[in-house]
Amino acid sequence: MIGMKSHNFQFEKDLKKSRRGSQYQRFELRDGDCGAYKDWDDCANDRQRVEFTADPMMASGKHCIAFSIMLDNSFVVTDPSPTALGQIQQSGGPTGFAGGFKSNPGVLMFHAENGYYDFDWLYLHGSRTDIKQLDLKFRLLPLEEMKGKWNDISFCLDFAKNNMSLWVNGEKKFNINQPPTGLHLPKSIIFKYGIYQSFISWYKLEHNKNKMPTQIVYYDEIRRGSSIEEVDFNINPNLKAID
Repeated sequence: MIGMKSHNFQFEKDLKKSRRGSQYQRFELRDGDCGAYKDWDDCANDRQRVEFTADPMMASGKHCIAFSIMLDNSFVVTDPSPTALGQIQQSGGPTGFAGGFKSNPGVLMFHAENGYYDFDWLYLHGSRTDIKQLDLKFRLLPLEEMKGKWNDISFCLDFAKNNMSLWVNGEKKFNINQPPTGLHLPKSIIFKYGIYQSFISWYKLEHNKNKMPTQIVYYDEIRRGSSIEEVDFNINPNLKAID
């Protein structure tokens, strides 16, 4: 990401605070921290973020991802502006508009809003060049339970069997027998994690604020594989800690 500042990301080393092993990742997003990319500018599209992007995955076969997440005790929500803490984006997929801005909709997102950490499946429909999306939300955890405490999230997208499944702290929560990307297959899918705020003007207008609040989030044990046993240490305790 172009324009990352020194406060946006640090590797922290603390055996007592990490989820496993000795290190974990700290993200901090302040007002005005906009990401810039080759063909995208967050500031120009009412957004701001600090995110890392994993290598693309072909939209075929089965892909499983796991991560551990903890909110800082100071964490505040930015309702009505959504805060995404983890997402699957797509490349070479359908395009459209959202809130009057150009949109390249994703596949799924994990949102901190309305007091909960939600799994949002973005059900896409309509024309490939004027796509519409319907956010289907599934509540995972109260945000208060994520402050100062690690929680483990894992999920699998199976393009061969048209299935999505998700686990929280090793417990299976959802099994959705639907194509992960709907009818419009992209070239690839991409996992992103960090902090991403969208439509930030909504928060400023509703709360009569000139700035967005600072948010701090921690991540650890991020894995990618082709089965849940390859990524979730709750299910497969033989997995070594990631440092």
